Amino acid sequence: MGTFNSVHSNTSIYLKPVHIVGRDANAADTLISHPGSSRLHCVMRWQSGHWFVTDESKNGCFINGKRIEKGHSLCLNKGDVFSTCKDNSVAWVLEDDSEPRPILVHKESSTSIELDELNILPSEEQPDCQIIKQGQQWFFEKDNEHQEIKEGFSFIMDGKLWHFYPNFLLQETELFSDQEQEIPQIIFDVSRNEEHVGVVLRVQNEEFNLGRKIYHYLMLELARHRLEDKDAKESDRGWLSNDLMLHTLGIDMNNFNIQIYRARKALKEFSPYWSQHLFERRRGEIRLHECLIDIRKG
Repeated sequence: MGTFNSVHSNTSIYLKPVHIVGRDANAADTLISHPGSSRLHCVMRWQSGHWFVTDESKNGCFINGKRIEKGHSLCLNKGDVFSTCKDNSVAWVLEDDSEPRPILVHKESSTSIELDELNILPSEEQPDCQIIKQGQQWFFEKDNEHQEIKEGFSFIMDGKLWHFYPNFLLQETELFSDQEQEIPQIIFDVSRNEEHVGVVLRVQNEEFNLGRKIYHYLMLELARHRLEDKDAKESDRGWLSNDLMLHTLGIDMNNFNIQIYRARKALKEFSPYWSQHLFERRRGEIRLHECLIDIRKG
């Protein structure tokens, strides 16, 4: 994603789709304190597959030592040196000119973590939390916590304070097919002793064989509970407390969240939409999205 590295220090600027540079702490995404800087010094924009800078200052912006005419935009290239003053005492090099990405930023060390739609952090081997995208919304999951998050959301991980930036592009649209318009069918193939559970996902006459995995037993328990709640209205149907699931499965919360992550990750290969939406969570509870369920045992 678009990244400027400082010429004079070990700091970086991770660009938002529209990124303001200036000395106004209430408006600027990147603060500069040089005496010649303006409240709104310049604006960086991602447009038509490139980064552009527009000078809005009194004393000027400089690219590779050449001043930009005020109010005009200039396309930036990787390796360009951007400065808010003629003497380059405040200057950055454009190290990455790719499009904006959703990220976590640790401001003190100027480090970042790029995010996908499904993220287990800091790693699957040492999981602490999950950040997932569902449609155009982002959610933070940790232990029993499940909350929607917006730009600027912060949390502690590994003793560090991280800040979340979704960096939505203005033209960003979901590239899903019509799969989301049809209720999926989940077929469970359960061995007699229930030690092995196979799963087939059927959507719009397409079948995706997900094989036999440990986390399929978790899906099976959620499916059974949804069937038991057949007389409840859809908004209430199938919700199961995390604590009861932990007791039933004989696992702890950490393992529980890892299994959900792995199930979502496996679904993503076949159906990006249902990898985001099949599991529904709210504080302390979980369920399967509305679906047709077929449990075959033998």
